[in-house]
Amino acid sequence: MRDDPRLDLAEANSALRLPDFPRALAATERAVQKARAQSTPLVLAHALKIQGDVLNDSVSDTNRALAVMEEARSLYEAAGDRGAVASILNNIALVHYRRGNLAEAHRLYQESIAGCRAIGHVSCAGYSV
Repeated sequence: MRDDPRLDLAEANSALRLPDFPRALAATERAVQKARAQSTPLVLAHALKIQGDVLNDSVSDTNRALAVMEEARSLYEAAGDRGAVASILNNIALVHYRRGNLAEAHRLYQESIAGCRAIGHVSCAGYSV
């Protein structure tokens, strides 16, 4: 069980609630490593999504946040998880917003909302659509 990346993700989520951002980042890094080693793409995508959020919100490393979020997006797209793609697009848009790239943020928010509408999910990106 100790090699299950989902345990590290649970730790990361708990650390975020404290908030203990260094611990959350360390837990997501362990989860990413384990998910890569075990070839579990959706667990890896989820770990990368959380890691990207920590990097963007807490560490302010927007370059690394974008890189891991884009990798998560690719994994979700490959798996055909359209709801997760719409959700990660929303997170990527937030990074662009923080960087002051408002046009790209707006474009990505719109793409995220369109993805939610396409699957009939009224709040998958955090918005009622």
